[in-house]
Amino acid sequence: MITLPDFSAGAMENWGLITYRERLLLLDPHDFADSNMDDVARVIAHELAHQWFGNLGFATFISYIGTNHLEPEWKTMERFVTEEMQGVMALDSLESSHPISVTVDSASQVNELFDGISYYKGPSIIRMMKFFLKEVNFKKGIHNYLVDKQYDNAEQDDLWLFLTQAVAGMDLLPPETTVKTIMDTWTLQMGFPVIKVERAADGTSATVTQNRFLLVKNANSTDEHDYWWWVPLTYTSEDNPDFLTTHPSAWMDDTDKHVTVSSLPASDKWVIFNMQESGYYKVNYDDNNWQLLTAQLEKDHTPIHLLNRAQLIDDALDLARASELKSHLLPETRGGVHPMGGSTVQPGLRGADVHAPRRLRGLADECLTEEEEEEEEEEEEEEEEEEEEEEEEEEED
Repeated sequence: MITLPDFSAGAMENWGLITYRERLLLLDPHDFADSNMDDVARVIAHELAHQWFGNLGFATFISYIGTNHLEPEWKTMERFVTEEMQGVMALDSLESSHPISVTVDSASQVNELFDGISYYKGPSIIRMMKFFLKEVNFKKGIHNYLVDKQYDNAEQDDLWLFLTQAVAGMDLLPPETTVKTIMDTWTLQMGFPVIKVERAADGTSATVTQNRFLLVKNANSTDEHDYWWWVPLTYTSEDNPDFLTTHPSAWMDDTDKHVTVSSLPASDKWVIFNMQESGYYKVNYDDNNWQLLTAQLEKDHTPIHLLNRAQLIDDALDLARASELKSHLLPETRGGVHPMGGSTVQPGLRGADVHAPRRLRGLADECLTEEEEEEEEEEEEEEEEEEEEEEEEEEED
């Protein structure tokens, strides 16, 4: 690995000689911020991953899990969810989005595809796949894929085949279903679903429906009902909260307009779907369940996993912007947001700005501890200066 003092791209994964812009490989031990260390670690991991994966989604995914493995206290994977995944969902909820996998007819079209969808939706659905296959099987499938395809060309369907083989006979996928069947609905069409959870009067069962989520709808909008996905459903409840089980308890297939989920608690207990925001989708609830969740956040946020607290805020804000959630159901007190766990939830809240109801504006700053506030002030100017430059580097990489 070498640095070049005048290098237009941020870094380039040349096989055997990876080149970097100086500031993306070298750090001044007497003058650097923690964010600089994180940037360097992820860029190195990204370029090393490209020695095996040409796919941008996988290289980005490996850059985050590799950094998280080496420095778990940085909480890199949690930050991936709140900074990158939630961010790209905002792009993917627009009609101007595009699928991850598209047919390219000319060289000029290639550069047009180097955008947030390619860089961050890819790793988001790979992360989802890791959860529903279980990590040990996911690693086995990737290992076998790399061994079989080394020094060779590979297609998307090759990866799906090896991952399907890795879970053969384990009853982890729906009957007579392959990884290709599931993942084609996520890679070959744009957008993502919002699932609506409407509980029965006694609360013990719920009807779950899916529709394409569009942040802005107009008279000429593509019909969101033309889009359907295989959706892994994970959920837990107030009476027995388990946020660590991320393997699906149920599935919605790409022909299901609704499914019924049973064995839920009484209607005075909340339920939460999408554990640790493992799935690439948003969740809406009936009014009563939103009120129960809001009350829980205001009373004591700790029973709810950090990533699900961040998810609730992000989903609620976007649903309100899309006129799918009444604003009075949003968490409205400082107590529901302030103790959410520091800077992990902060990026999503900052993204709310003027689109959020007044009661939520500015709450991003309240999520920071005093120490984090000081660090934020020190890094703010530097981050603003580097923002445009980093975007250019990603496009050129």
